[in-house]
Amino acid sequence: MRKQPKPTCFIIAGPNGAVKTTFALRYLPQIAGCRNFVNADLIASGLSPFDSLSAQYEACRIPAKEALKIAKSK
Repeated sequence: MRKQPKPTCFIIAGPNGAVKTTFALRYLPQIAGCRNFVNADLIASGLSPFDSLSAQYEACRIPAKEALKIAKSK
């Protein structure tokens, strides 16, 4: 029986305007071979497109739930 590689979680953190999303979109698929990308800012925009700031609290909770779901599926 072949050993399955352990799942890897990349966390990209930094202040606003630090090009985290741009970096993640370029680095994760091509270099890291990552197929899942969870981004609180994009989630907030989806929850409330005209006022994403009002959705920030809920948007910050969703990535943690999604990351846990992805980890459990591996």
